[in-house]
Amino acid sequence: MHFPEISTIVKGAGIGFMGTIAGTGLKYLFELIVARNLGADLFGVFFLGFTIFKLLERISTLGLHNGVLRYVSLYRGVGDVERMKGTILLSLRIVIAVAIGIAAFMVLLSDTVAISVFNQPSLSMLLKIFAIGIIFTAITEIFVFSTQAFQVIKYKAIVRMLFEPGLRILFIAIAFFLLWRLNGVVFVFDVSLVLGSILSFYYLNKIFPQIADKKIHPVYEGKRLLSFSWPLFFVGFFNLILVQINTLMLGYFKSSGEVGIYGAAQRTAFLIIIVLGSFNDIFAPIISDLYNRKEQEKLNNLFKIVTKWIFTASLPLFLILVLFSREILGLWGSEYTAGTVCLVIICVAQLINCSVGSVGYMIMMTGRTKVNLINTLAMFVVTIIAGLILIPRYGILGAAFSTAVSITFINLISLVEIYVILKMHPYRLDFYKPVLSGVIAVLAIFPLKKFIFHSLDPIFLLMAGSASLLVIYAFFILLLKIEKEEKIIINRIVSKFKK
Repeated sequence: MHFPEISTIVKGAGIGFMGTIAGTGLKYLFELIVARNLGADLFGVFFLGFTIFKLLERISTLGLHNGVLRYVSLYRGVGDVERMKGTILLSLRIVIAVAIGIAAFMVLLSDTVAISVFNQPSLSMLLKIFAIGIIFTAITEIFVFSTQAFQVIKYKAIVRMLFEPGLRILFIAIAFFLLWRLNGVVFVFDVSLVLGSILSFYYLNKIFPQIADKKIHPVYEGKRLLSFSWPLFFVGFFNLILVQINTLMLGYFKSSGEVGIYGAAQRTAFLIIIVLGSFNDIFAPIISDLYNRKEQEKLNNLFKIVTKWIFTASLPLFLILVLFSREILGLWGSEYTAGTVCLVIICVAQLINCSVGSVGYMIMMTGRTKVNLINTLAMFVVTIIAGLILIPRYGILGAAFSTAVSITFINLISLVEIYVILKMHPYRLDFYKPVLSGVIAVLAIFPLKKFIFHSLDPIFLLMAGSASLLVIYAFFILLLKIEKEEKIIINRIVSKFKK
């Protein structure tokens, strides 16, 4: 079967992947700098505030960013410019109104949340400053998802993965030089969001100039848009809670220092899903388009191809994070190495997340948003129960196990549902190749780490060990022979380097 979509996926995911690598690196560097300068206790306060910000950010969009992604993509497929414009503008107006209300709510309750709930008075001012950013990040979300609906991922990557985190790195140095400390970190964060919203509109206007053309009258289909989006709002919100609720419970039951250590481990483990996010961004509108055109066989085959690519590229990163977990957390500071076991537990869960591919988007972009909602609500209950049992007794390890349970269970449920509802699954016979290559790489690295690299400085040990593992893994991937789809990727990469 011929797959012209492979070129789109490879190009889009490649751009997204490079942008995500750069962006994740910048975000990781920002948090690392903050953690090293503030220490585990103050970083824990920052991480609590940031967690609350992320939850309220998700509420402010009401799931409309996913509605924009689906319906702008569909209307674009049939050339309906008026409805494309109406979908974007209606979503933007709703989101701005909701975000302003949430920001006001956040300011009014900041003292209560900081003192009565978390017993952290310094958290109050952080929440007030974060409230400003809620409005601008919600606007940006609508704009960048609108550009993504055109199957152009680079603008989202530039804004979210390069421009905003790059500004934070630039401004954080100034903030610490001026001794702004904790509040200065959040102020810098807000400035990047304001400027990011301006740039995202510039890119949307570039790719879809009709958005500002007064001669084109938008057609609003609010009922259809909201009917699709509201279940996804709850899905997205509760999915985020599944990840962040353990941080909040840890802040409630334990000290801010433990929150800081857990935050370092959690943020490090999230590096594994770089590839997953890159492919999901470009594959999501393709799922919607193919399903709408009733090309299920092509969708099924692409689902398998994309899942294998995601797992193949994610596995070596997982191995590096697990084998060199202590050295990596040591970069944050010596006190953060207490989260080594915590990091390994979350990494295992994130690898399972990658191994099932785009299952969540397969359910969502085929119109079954209520299925997503039921899954998430069920898992939310499980996570709350697990957290309440494990966190008071085991602290950061309890939080890690609770996180792992939520990530693993919701992905396995979605995997079964894809098979039952769509009669599809994400696996091919050649899935054994990355698994076998990974096992061989681990067996080779152990003696190298013990007898050759052991005397090196931790940073050089990390660099030498990671490079060796990647070389061994890549060698055996090639030795086991690559499929024709992988050749497309390699040829594109080679041609890019030639240019």
